[in-house]
Amino acid sequence: ALFLAGFLPALVLALLMAMLVYYYAVRLGLPTAGGFSLRNLARAFIESLVALGMPVIVFGGLIGGVATTTEVASFAVVYAALVGFFVYRELTLAKLWRILVDSSVLTGVIMLLLGMSVVYTYLLVIEDITPLLAHAVLGFSRNPTVFLVITSAIAVVLGAVIEVLPAGLLLIPIFLPISQELGVDKVHFLTLLVAAGGLGMFLPPTGVGLLIACSVGKISITRVSRPMLPYIAILFFGIVVLCAFPVVTTIIPKLFLGP
Repeated sequence: ALFLAGFLPALVLALLMAMLVYYYAVRLGLPTAGGFSLRNLARAFIESLVALGMPVIVFGGLIGGVATTTEVASFAVVYAALVGFFVYRELTLAKLWRILVDSSVLTGVIMLLLGMSVVYTYLLVIEDITPLLAHAVLGFSRNPTVFLVITSAIAVVLGAVIEVLPAGLLLIPIFLPISQELGVDKVHFLTLLVAAGGLGMFLPPTGVGLLIACSVGKISITRVSRPMLPYIAILFFGIVVLCAFPVVTTIIPKLFLGP
């Protein structure tokens, strides 16, 4: 249900991002890649059919329940390697070795960050911070939408500091029962929490996702942080919109799985 619930919210956030990108493209006068045509669309679709097999593997494996996320990721990597070697023929052994080296370095960066986040999570637990946050939120307002917005803001901050999974382990046991008391749909609440934590991963200057992107793009955090702020703002605005309209989150799970 949570996997299905993410499709429409992702579309809403993607549309908001597209509007912002279009605004900057017009403002900065960025060059276009040519006009749209159905012929070009059909040609691009045919050329990408083999590559589109990867999302079929990922979505089919997860929705069908035939594999875990880790197993699906492994299948996708093997599929990408086979396609790169034998279909597009752009992947060579030399390039594969370079990819493995870069991936190892990047994994080291991620593991170091996650190790630090575990320490911070431990401190939050022993100091009993999360229940204090819950009492503060309820003291501010018992309106479900306000509760969701404040909880999402907390998830953004924690997602930036300690990563999404530890943030979920801290927030869900405390805030999920409260959301149930306020009449918030469970799937809606958890989807918002994941979306907010994911946004936090790109919050300058500590978000793990942002650090990974900077490592891959070989650019410093200081150069990226300020230009990232409008995108962070528009995404959080999208999360606020989703807080106010739970039907966007719950309609697809209900269609596939029932109420």
